[in-house]
Amino acid sequence: MLKSVAIVAMTLTTGVCACSDAHPKPSRARDPLSSAEARAPTGQSSQADSSFAPRAAVAVPGARLATENVGKNDMTGAAQLARIGRVSVDSHPHCSNSAEKPPADQARWLSQPAVQKAVYALDEAIREFAGDQIGTIFDHKAGRALVIFHTDFRDYASAQRRVAPEVTSIDVLLVPGCHSRAEIAKAERVLSQRDWHPAAKRTPLAFHLDPSFSGFDVVVDESAPEVAESLAKMLGQMVRVSLGRPQRT
Repeated sequence: MLKSVAIVAMTLTTGVCACSDAHPKPSRARDPLSSAEARAPTGQSSQADSSFAPRAAVAVPGARLATENVGKNDMTGAAQLARIGRVSVDSHPHCSNSAEKPPADQARWLSQPAVQKAVYALDEAIREFAGDQIGTIFDHKAGRALVIFHTDFRDYASAQRRVAPEVTSIDVLLVPGCHSRAEIAKAERVLSQRDWHPAAKRTPLAFHLDPSFSGFDVVVDESAPEVAESLAKMLGQMVRVSLGRPQRT
């Protein structure tokens, strides 16, 4: 898979995506301002929201919200980093519990030439930290970009110094993700192996890593609600599961 507990007007960057009937297949988004309005770190695959049509979220009784991690595991020393130019650092993990896409008019600011130039400059500036990133998302209400890093990343000072001279027309926030690298890898293995339910391997589904909560957005074919419910119960706050019509890519 920045601040009230969750920013509801947020567009997501997809990180890892798999869409198929029986075997997940990765694909890569090429345009950072595509329909997903997002940018995944170099080396990770991504896919726009148009690859599937989610319809209904799967409720899991007793499941914890990712927002419970807000305020925990503060980065040592990061809170003391001063703002440089338009680049700030937040020491608290970013855990959004909102899966809703913002209205189209809220995203119009991303189409401005100066903003597009800034987004590309940001992407180039943080490329050297690609292995430590989960992805980049946009806060449309605040008009800023948020670069989400893995929780074991510590060199925020270097990242801030690298980005600040290159991005001067939009605000940028560097922040740790909600879940650890190990938790993300474990959830991805479950999704890839597709053995959490007897019918999982023959049920069409699509999933991608959502940096807003460092977990996976998963769409399971609407014909198999029991597969979706089983997955949601197994992975809990590491997934947002909905029923829909995943398309083969």
